[in-house]
Amino acid sequence: MHLLPNPPSDEPSILLVDDQRSARVTLRRQLRARGLPVLEAGNVATAIGFLENHAISVIVADWILEEERDGISLLDEVAARWPNAERLLWSGHFDAELVLAAHRFKHNVVSKSDPTLMVVDAVVRRHAKYLTRKDKP
Repeated sequence: MHLLPNPPSDEPSILLVDDQRSARVTLRRQLRARGLPVLEAGNVATAIGFLENHAISVIVADWILEEERDGISLLDEVAARWPNAERLLWSGHFDAELVLAAHRFKHNVVSKSDPTLMVVDAVVRRHAKYLTRKDKP
């Protein structure tokens, strides 16, 4: 099941994009436990819908998605269309190709094998950074 974009919101949210629901649920629970607003997308099309209708502070995208586009191409589009959104590439497949591709467009990389709290802390820091910036939309 893919979630449909909610009605537009001005409150900056964190967007989790992963075709594996269990991965999204685990991270979502940890972030919401810290009082953070979280949206979830199981594919790129749904993620774009959220980005077009919501203020997104941080997008966390899986590298490998079960469709034509991967997380890097999604984050590349986010960098071009929504440059103020903080971007994290989240992957269980960590290799030199991934790191080089991600850093080419200045996407930060976190590993799914990292303890959940380390990933949550990385997201929380970027959300706080977004909220304190003066150039956000």
